[in-house]
Amino acid sequence: QNVSGQAIAHQLALNSLLPRSMDWILSEGKCLDNLIAKKSTVSDAGRGAFAQRFIPKGGSIVIAPLLHIMDYTTTFMYPLEFDEDGKPYVDEEEDEPIGKQLITNYCFSHDQSTMLLCPQTNAITINHCSERGDFDGDCSRYNENENDGMRGANAEIRWADDWDTDTKTWLKKSIKDITRLVKKGKRGLSLEVVAKRDIFPGDEVFLDYGVQWEEDWNNHVESWEPPSDEDYVSIKEMTDAGVFRTPEELEIDPYPSNIMTACFYFLEEGETFDPDVEDDTYADDWISDGSEIAAEASGIDLRNIFIWPCNVLSREKDENGVDIYEVEIFQNNSDEDETVWFVKNYRRILTNVTKDILKFRTTRYTNDQHLPGVFRSFLRIPDEMFPEQWKDRA
Repeated sequence: QNVSGQAIAHQLALNSLLPRSMDWILSEGKCLDNLIAKKSTVSDAGRGAFAQRFIPKGGSIVIAPLLHIMDYTTTFMYPLEFDEDGKPYVDEEEDEPIGKQLITNYCFSHDQSTMLLCPQTNAITINHCSERGDFDGDCSRYNENENDGMRGANAEIRWADDWDTDTKTWLKKSIKDITRLVKKGKRGLSLEVVAKRDIFPGDEVFLDYGVQWEEDWNNHVESWEPPSDEDYVSIKEMTDAGVFRTPEELEIDPYPSNIMTACFYFLEEGETFDPDVEDDTYADDWISDGSEIAAEASGIDLRNIFIWPCNVLSREKDENGVDIYEVEIFQNNSDEDETVWFVKNYRRILTNVTKDILKFRTTRYTNDQHLPGVFRSFLRIPDEMFPEQWKDRA
């Protein structure tokens, strides 16, 4: 049964949030819709945060309850090794780290602390801007202003101790006390992003990530080199080519080792395997026209929610010259529920679909975040904000 993105979000909320009355929400809640995520004005920055309404100087832009990672070394990544039975493992004692997890780039900390603090709201979509460099987009536009107070980042962070009453108490605690509370499942620190100057609807909102972050970034830009593997091709390059190959074509011209095909697909009612329900389907029942699914895939914004591994079986042009595909869907390993056709070893085949249903994806552990030497650096909390007792890093 097809499920819309809104329905999924609603179900996630029901499963993860405590139900609150409207009175409670009006008195205790904080609005999170001041920002909307869109393509950043800064080149190659991905998505950015844009104001949806006027926010006056000193006004709250967004609050950010924090995930507490008490030891930054837990984000280190190590070489994957295999035992005699072929099972993967890592040896953190013998091997040197080869990188850090992607979450590092979305967390705040201090260079003298072992603790990472990671926002749990759309505050993570706010990009960097400063007067110290040329970051183009709205950042460059701000920096062209003759008024000093109008240049650089238009937002800054502060502790949200007026909204999250636990924050004021936790700011006085030691790292040891915070670690003990976190192990018990507690959390008590929040940040708030506030406007440094008037922000107008449509303006991209920026924070200054700090001098050290900027130095880390500049060093990365100067030293990083793309993979030298001749077999590596980016998703963009494959997508721009726009042709999904048939088995016969792959024998002559196989995809690069980092590329696989995936399909937009959603489960229909009765497709999830239930051992308590008798199933009377046969192999032919799982070969069906997929044109409705292809129509659903066209232009949808939430395709990644419904992406399943697949292979192209055939391709031919219709009377209008449009490529029409036949594809085979495979069990999605990220889905907790096995399908009837997977359990019964039937092939799930869709006919009469357009390339709207198809997309290229990287194979496991080959996307950009796993490349050697990728950028990792946390956002710096200003020294004057950071409690002295948290500076525990040697």
